[in-house]
Amino acid sequence: MRLQRFVILMWGVLGALPAWAVDIENQDRKDTSVVINRDDGSSETLTMKGGQKLTDVCASCVILVGESSVEVRGRDTAMIRGGKVAIKSGR
Repeated sequence: MRLQRFVILMWGVLGALPAWAVDIENQDRKDTSVVINRDDGSSETLTMKGGQKLTDVCASCVILVGESSVEVRGRDTAMIRGGKVAIKSGR
């Protein structure tokens, strides 16, 4: 009985923790094609409008923009500027 209560309590605590996920921010004024390669093997190509920000894109993935790419995870933000992608610090 105590073990069952403990398990239920832990599920509640773990469910309340924030999910850390990567954001992508297009700081360019023009639309940009972005490829997201996720750890599970799935891939997605999308077009981000100038100034657009996407939140909670993945837990861990590789973001490709043109000839540049970054590996991001957790609370990282991938920033697009000048047609290239980099990791934005300070989040």
